[in-house]
Amino acid sequence: MKDAICAVIVTFNPDSTDFAGLQSDLIAEGLPYVVVDNASATVPDVVNAEAVITNQVNQGLGAALNAGISAVRARGYQSVLLLDQDSRLSASFLQGMQRALAEARMLGSKVSAVGPILKHPETGAVQSFRMVDRLFYRHSQRVEGTKGLYWVDFLITSGSLISLQALADIGPMREDYFIDNIDLEWCFRARAKGYQAYGTDHCCLLHRIGEAHPNALVRRGLVKMHSPERVYYSTRNRFHLYGQAHAGWLWKCRDFPRFLSKTGFLVLFSTQRKEYLKNTIAGLRDARRLSNEIEK
Repeated sequence: MKDAICAVIVTFNPDSTDFAGLQSDLIAEGLPYVVVDNASATVPDVVNAEAVITNQVNQGLGAALNAGISAVRARGYQSVLLLDQDSRLSASFLQGMQRALAEARMLGSKVSAVGPILKHPETGAVQSFRMVDRLFYRHSQRVEGTKGLYWVDFLITSGSLISLQALADIGPMREDYFIDNIDLEWCFRARAKGYQAYGTDHCCLLHRIGEAHPNALVRRGLVKMHSPERVYYSTRNRFHLYGQAHAGWLWKCRDFPRFLSKTGFLVLFSTQRKEYLKNTIAGLRDARRLSNEIEK
């Protein structure tokens, strides 16, 4: 089972059509998968999964990912592909990801993860790779001498292909972050340990970031919209991450103005402005209560 890959899908009240489509994609690609359900109101219809882990309460994305990764490791796989419940795979996705991982390893650096290019399933808009730890010119550069790799500081959870050996060294996903910035914190921690992440255009992932909203800026993808509850975790976790040594200072300098502008947008233009403001203040208050240690 050398270099064998198994996917982990975390579900929470998934859309049945989207989830069925993702499972069909995985089966078509010959990719085994583990499902971790975080206390959905209705248990999702799982087909042909290697394992199904059903949590009685919503333990958060970080804990669910770690549970799925442990199940993959116990079954003898070497790498794990992390997926959201509503993501879809392009044709020959597995082949493209395997090619990217092999190409990255040939560069001689320690590889933390590789991730596909993202494409919005409705609009077809492609989200290019970005460098988050720069103040200016944040577009990622193609790795010289490769056919489809890009330098990246950060990859979103969905679509990330990670070796279990790298995970053992870097450490698990932060469970106390619950949902937001888990991937960003892990990527920063990996880089602090000398690992490099890569993006690839050998394949793409159909994926939505944020929630639908009638505002023109949101529809065009210029602003990502999340619920007031998500804003609590986003605020709390980013301010906690500001205080971590492994988080890049250039990212901190760039992200704080972004936080101010996004908060201003929500307070000015959302019909739930009071809820957003309340959850933002609560997130700022609770950031100091998070531990600086990662539970292993």
